[in-house]
Amino acid sequence: MKSAQLLIFVFLQLYTGVASFAQPNWVDKSNGVNGGEVSSLALNGANLYAGTNGGGIFLLADGTTQWARLSNGFDSGNAAFVYAIGVNGANVFVGTGNGVYFSTNGGNLWSKANINNSDSDIRSILISGSTIYAGSYFGNINISLDNGITWKTVKLPATGSNPTVVSLALKGAMVLAGTYSNGLFISSDGGNTWVANNSLANSYINSLAVSGNNIYAGTIDGVFLSSNNGSNWSSISNGLSSQVISSMSITGNSLYVGTSGGISVTKDNGTSWTSVTNNYTNSILIASGLNLFVGTTKGVFFSGDEGSNWSANNNGLTAVRVNCFNSSGSSSFMGTPLGVFASQNGGASWTLSNSGLTSTYINAILINNNYVYAGSNSGTAGLFRSADNGITWVSLGNPGPNYASSLIYALTSSNNYIFAATTNGIYRSADSGTTWSPASTTISRVLSLAVDGATLYAGTDAFSSNSAIYFSTDNGDNWTKTAAAFNSRINGLAVTGNSVYAATGLGVYVSHDKGATWANANSGNFTGVILVNENPVVSGSQGVFYSNNAGSTWISVNSGLLSTNMTFISTSNDALYAGTFGGGLWSRPVLEICNPAVPVITVSDINTATPALKSSVTTGNQWYLNGALINGATNQTYVANSSGIYKVVATIGSCSSTSADLPLVVTGVNKENPFFIIYPNPTKEWITVNLQDDGVSKEVSILTPAGINVVRSLTFDKKIQLATNQLAQGLYFIKVETAGRTEIARFVKE
Repeated sequence: MKSAQLLIFVFLQLYTGVASFAQPNWVDKSNGVNGGEVSSLALNGANLYAGTNGGGIFLLADGTTQWARLSNGFDSGNAAFVYAIGVNGANVFVGTGNGVYFSTNGGNLWSKANINNSDSDIRSILISGSTIYAGSYFGNINISLDNGITWKTVKLPATGSNPTVVSLALKGAMVLAGTYSNGLFISSDGGNTWVANNSLANSYINSLAVSGNNIYAGTIDGVFLSSNNGSNWSSISNGLSSQVISSMSITGNSLYVGTSGGISVTKDNGTSWTSVTNNYTNSILIASGLNLFVGTTKGVFFSGDEGSNWSANNNGLTAVRVNCFNSSGSSSFMGTPLGVFASQNGGASWTLSNSGLTSTYINAILINNNYVYAGSNSGTAGLFRSADNGITWVSLGNPGPNYASSLIYALTSSNNYIFAATTNGIYRSADSGTTWSPASTTISRVLSLAVDGATLYAGTDAFSSNSAIYFSTDNGDNWTKTAAAFNSRINGLAVTGNSVYAATGLGVYVSHDKGATWANANSGNFTGVILVNENPVVSGSQGVFYSNNAGSTWISVNSGLLSTNMTFISTSNDALYAGTFGGGLWSRPVLEICNPAVPVITVSDINTATPALKSSVTTGNQWYLNGALINGATNQTYVANSSGIYKVVATIGSCSSTSADLPLVVTGVNKENPFFIIYPNPTKEWITVNLQDDGVSKEVSILTPAGINVVRSLTFDKKIQLATNQLAQGLYFIKVETAGRTEIARFVKE
């Protein structure tokens, strides 16, 4: 056999490949997680509307037992906080943290009212025919005379700070505005001018109610009554167990009040009071005949017999705030203000699992050594542990010394220790939480923890001084403060190697030298950060964002989220989990958002017998020839010894990206038994391809140097002619494919 002289032809222009990720939607994982913090209620006939803190607005329609979310279109950001609802027939007006939204068809379609953007926080709504009043956090009354189409703004004549208008009521031609800290204001000309009511000056008025000649004002100092249009007021709170009034509602001659001690009723204008229930403290209350509807921090409750019997009415009211999440295998746990929800089927369905929990406001969940731990907002109860996968819980007390103020914000494990971040510092346990010792004596108000190998990181609050990030390499015996001082709470930390990411109330900060220097990588209010394939994913008030370049740029990955008010971000079993302020728990596979850099192939040693192909990605490479994996070819560089179409796939974790195809031709002099022969070469009008096999299906193509097919033909014959007269002058490739084999050769078009 004669030796072959090798000639190498490659097209050296670089092309970008394609990353293998999709952009489907987040999936709601809150099946069975019902309830949530209800901030407003409105009854229109037999239709009940409920506004929530962070979850938008819901409707329990006449004859149904399932709540339906109505706020699609304004249930993200501050608009998801619905503080007030007004209903008149099919017209529904809601006051939110982002202005007024209104619907003319019962809530199916919504529009945002054209109110001054600087007055966007609306706390009260009053409807009188086609006139709408909207009281704001900033002490303004916004008025529309045409059912919300146009608006004007009137400022209350308050001295000192702006009075938040939390209640509005109508008595004949008088409009009443109750404020927080500035008392009562009255208008007798439709809201154009207002006068402060000196008898209730400086009062905190949470609720107003009118019946005949009587005006009732519910304050933090009890209930007051005026029968002369507010000229004089008298206290009618004697006998009330609590003087802090959150809401009032009148039906017939009964005045019901929600208080910090439950619900009470008077049927004789306050001469005597009867306690209806000690439950449902600080509630939003509506009375209608024998029916009572109560909005609480745990959802909506109903009584059909004036409060003798109660039942929860929360089916479909998916407005729960989710504070934390953790899972192991098919067991998953989420911490909420309602307690711990547990799932044994990977989050497909959930049940409330509070047996033994004496405090149900859960901030942190940890799974470690067959135990599940839950950290709470209760200073005395503090930490709970379950040995039966969340079925029952046992209180471990509080790791910190000052029970009254020691709240648990975060839990983690490292080096056989459990660490608890509390308002009084960091505590550690070496015996599964039975006993605790301080892991810091000078750090307080710790909100977040992160572990990287043997190093423990801690982020603090900015309550009384600048927040900071600390790290310890000896299980908390000694701590080092990183260089930066932050002006906002450190809500989340994530660490990989020298890179530290901090999610704060003022942005995402990143350090690539273990905290020696810091840079703001993303502005905004952020609540959590995790790492996906060493790149950060953050959660915040505007949703979830991902960076594939260590925080230099960010990609929004919010598609499908009903609420973008995020409380945390977590990852488990190759899935992302995001908690919301009032929209439950959401999930999507990690693979759907990760976006690793696309590898680019360069070629060196072109004029030798061993051309070298190099990927621009340093690790995770796999080389392919003609679509088939090359066994063992996993280095950044691969030495080619065959002609064909090369590509490289770079994989980081569960994510991969693929380079563009690179045609590489090796032709030899006196090559024996060629698979096919082409002639003439160079050519002008036609090129003939003589093939080795007869009766076998063969696809014959002409490719540009970029790998683009310009001519393609299928044949079973041994010879085929392809037209080249329409091709521009230059270099081209002939590619022949049969079952299990691909060969290419080059030719020149003159």
